[in-house]
Amino acid sequence: MDAMLYEYLVRMAYHCGRGGAGGKAEADIYRKLERAHNAVEKKLPTRSMDDWEYEYRSAAATVSGNVATASTKVANDF
Repeated sequence: MDAMLYEYLVRMAYHCGRGGAGGKAEADIYRKLERAHNAVEKKLPTRSMDDWEYEYRSAAATVSGNVATASTKVANDF
C-alpha cells in the first residue's frame, strides 16, 4: 500500500474528503510510517535508533488501526 491508496481507502470507507473521518483520511499519516521505516532501514543518524523505532511502531499502529476501523465500517455498512 502507498500513501494515496491508504487515503483513498479511508475516504471511501467513510464517504468523506481529505482530512475527514476525524483526521484519519490523510496520506500524511501513511507517509510518516514510510519515513520512519526508511530511517530505521538506513540507520539514519539524525535521531537515535530508539526514537526512530518508536516512531515507526507508533505510526504502524496508527495506520493499522485506521485501516482496521475502516474495513470494519465497510463490513458493517454492507
